[in-house]
Amino acid sequence: MMGTFRLAEVKGNLNDGVEVPFDSSVVKGEAKFYVSDGRLWVDLSATVFGTTCGPLKVELIPLPT
Repeated sequence: MMGTFRLAEVKGNLNDGVEVPFDSSVVKGEAKFYVSDGRLWVDLSATVFGTTCGPLKVELIPLPT
């Protein structure tokens, strides 16, 4: 059986940004989801095994108008 665990605490809104911090023994960082120019984006920064990755800005999907 698996016990319960807390994955992330999500806060914010898509206009200002939804922040999803994460922290484990292997990876630590933050993903921020937001809407800009009618598209959903994510800014991602992480440290994996002590190596910093990002910041990286990725367009996820265009939103319907």
